Amino acid sequence: MESQARAGVPLRDYPDRSVWTTWTISYHAIRAKSMAAANLLLLWACLDNTDLWYGLLAEAHLRSTAVADYLSEWLPNIASDEVNFIVAMQLLQSYSLVEDVQDLASYATHPVVHRWAFHVQDKEQRVVFTWLAVLVVGWAVPEISEKEYLSVQRRLLAHAQRCCQWIIRCVADTRARSQGGNASRAHVEQDYIMLGAIRALGLLYANQGKLVEAEKMYRRALEGYEKTLGRDHISTLDTVSNLGVLYMNQGKLCEAEKMYQQALEGYEKALVSPSAEYQCSNPLSIE
Repeated sequence: MESQARAGVPLRDYPDRSVWTTWTISYHAIRAKSMAAANLLLLWACLDNTDLWYGLLAEAHLRSTAVADYLSEWLPNIASDEVNFIVAMQLLQSYSLVEDVQDLASYATHPVVHRWAFHVQDKEQRVVFTWLAVLVVGWAVPEISEKEYLSVQRRLLAHAQRCCQWIIRCVADTRARSQGGNASRAHVEQDYIMLGAIRALGLLYANQGKLVEAEKMYRRALEGYEKTLGRDHISTLDTVSNLGVLYMNQGKLCEAEKMYQQALEGYEKALVSPSAEYQCSNPLSIE
């Protein structure tokens, strides 16, 4: 792990440098006791700092076996067992790095601690945890048929906003592998899971009335699907359908018709009927 004191760290102008040293000592003490708790802090640095609750991790873990495997690798037993999650949080609390948010049965961390926990990571850690953050938020998006889906979606918005900057890099990685012709099967599977998460974030934004942001997510997912799976793959066509619905809701009838026609031709070519999946708030039955 890189030193906090290295040149270029945005926290260098923070007045009390001794606090950095204290946090670093605390972090290493936490890691010695629980690698999972330490990694949870690093993952949290890539999410919003004001509201982290067990269900965010648990839902992503439940909705995708691939995401569950990634979470189990980096946060052993934390996303699958609420007791272990609470124990990890209690460990972080014992070092004054997080606090309870009573009204939400959730946790928060101070903005400066949050920034420190991100900038203390080395390059490899940032790649892993920013990527994992997008997967967690995208795969935690609930379907509209689920109880209290609106309140959960509202809670996810801040995390989605935080993840937007990581999504740009994730899509760039997908594009580079596709154009370079060096995408292994493992990379294709990773891209597939990531694109599903990005598309789900588009649905989240659309359901919350943030149509500009929704279009950006759909467009990024569509580009990735076309590069990795082709224009006629069902996931590609469902994302085109998402865009058709979005444009219709925006009153962009010409654009909507174009998307619907493209999707219909693709569905007919694939000899399947248009999926109702795109009407839900979570398209992630892609495994």
